[in-house]
This record gives sequence, C-alpha cells and structure tokens, in this order.
Amino acid sequence: MLILQEAAVVPPTVAFATRPSPGFWEYVKVSTNDLSVDGITATEYLKYKEMIVDENWANDENALEIDFGAMDFSMPQLTLSSSIGNGGSYISKFLTSKVNNSPESGQALVDYLLSLNHEEENLMINETLNTVSKLQSALIIAEAALSSLPKDTPYESFEMRFKEWGFEKGWGDNASLNLDNY
Repeated sequence: MLILQEAAVVPPTVAFATRPSPGFWEYVKVSTNDLSVDGITATEYLKYKEMIVDENWANDENALEIDFGAMDFSMPQLTLSSSIGNGGSYISKFLTSKVNNSPESGQALVDYLLSLNHEEENLMINETLNTVSKLQSALIIAEAALSSLPKDTPYESFEMRFKEWGFEKGWGDNASLNLDNY
C-alpha cells in the first residue's frame, strides 16, 4: 500500500492510482460487488475522478481532453528514488549533454541568460559571454576560482573579478552558493 497515491470512490467501484516507482503510474479499479480487480487507463481513472464532481460532464463525449503524457518532450524520465529533490542538477546535466551535442541549441540558453535583468541591471551573465564556447570556458575558470576560496567568502569579495569574466549577480551571495550554481 506504500505505492498507493489516491483513490476515487464512485459506487460500486473504487479506482486507485498507484505509483510503483518515480515517473510511473498504474491504475486499477475494484468492484465492491465481487471484489474483482481490473487494470484501467489513465483516462478511465480521470473519468472516475471527474464523476465525483460532475457525472454528466464526465460522461460527455464532447468534453475537452488533453493528454500531455502523449507529447514527447525528449526529456528522459527520472526513475530512481534518489533523483527526487535533485531536479535542478538533473536538468543541468541533461542540458549540458544537449549543448555539447548541438551548440546551436545551447545558444538559446546563452541568449536567455543574457536577457535576464532587474531594473536595467544584468543578472547571471553579461555580453562578454555571448557564445556557448565563451560561457563554457568562463564556467570552468569560475569553478576553479571558487573552489580555492573559503565557502563563506562573500560575493562582494570576488564580484569585480567575476564581472570581468562575464558573470553578474544572481548566482548566490557567497562562494559556496556560487560554486553550487555553476
């Protein structure tokens, strides 16, 4: 029962949503009449949930239904429990591999970082780092520099050097946070 996530009760049926592992869902329905158990689709499970609120709408064949699960975002699914809570790191690694395989797709990320500002002040990077290769090189240099500093070194202590390399505010307020975000 540890994998049970939720249930929808629509007599004489109870539908269950289970999550056997991260990124995967399974659905079953149990008949309270004879205790038979049958597997159902996500669409069928959602229909049971909708019937709790409005049975007429749930049974309307013209109701709008959008299945985002059918779209391929070409992003692999997290399947390990240890991945939970580490989405930022996972996305960073995934994007890095994509950028290394296709530098032109990485340029969109560079352009996005260049567009970030607050009250006309650049955040994250400045025009010095206007290409993928420049950003990658600067990140290597910044990581080496931050690794040599005590973790609690305030950002202001290395701000000017980092600005010269193309980095702006937004990475963290001390060496440790900056290093975690590079």
